Amino acid sequence: MNNPYEAYRKQMKPNAPKKDGATSQAQPVARPQQPTATPQTSATSSQQATRPAAQQQTQVGQTASTTKQANANPYASYQQKAMNTVSPGELTLKLYNGCLKFIRQAKTAINENDIEARNTNLTKAQNIIRELMITLKTDTEVAQNMLRMYDFILNQLVEANVKNDLEALSQAETFVEQFRDTWKEVIKIDRQNRHGAGEQA
Repeated sequence: MNNPYEAYRKQMKPNAPKKDGATSQAQPVARPQQPTATPQTSATSSQQATRPAAQQQTQVGQTASTTKQANANPYASYQQKAMNTVSPGELTLKLYNGCLKFIRQAKTAINENDIEARNTNLTKAQNIIRELMITLKTDTEVAQNMLRMYDFILNQLVEANVKNDLEALSQAETFVEQFRDTWKEVIKIDRQNRHGAGEQA
């Protein structure tokens, strides 16, 4: 039986990814546009002008409170901005790394006979693989090989959780590591090509 991962790796490594992204994996979802505020009519402006001063002061206080809460956690704001600016390739790499983290935590849980922690971490790892499968466009042979490997990894994770099977978990970990390492190379080549193209321009 041919190894679909080897076919995937051979086709991915020699060729530099296209400028518009390393592959079609993990395409970002377009965010809905916020509705544009409609101009207020003169009648509305007149009502606001006659609004009691106490009510206006209350609204000013509420606005200040909201601003204070937003500024109270700058790290959360930073995380949100970082996720909004990450490329699709980098997002896929984060998913691989997250999957490996949960797999390794599940290994520890199995060794410690912690059933709850094993189930929690393997469920998270399975959800990541399912997300990778859903967002993968299978219109090329490489992508079809990737999909088959994702399916194998998912089955190994399920088996590891049901049977408390360290061997199945190790197999899943090995393949996720291979995907992660290959993906890092793809991103590296893509960056070199984009920067080189920029310098030539």
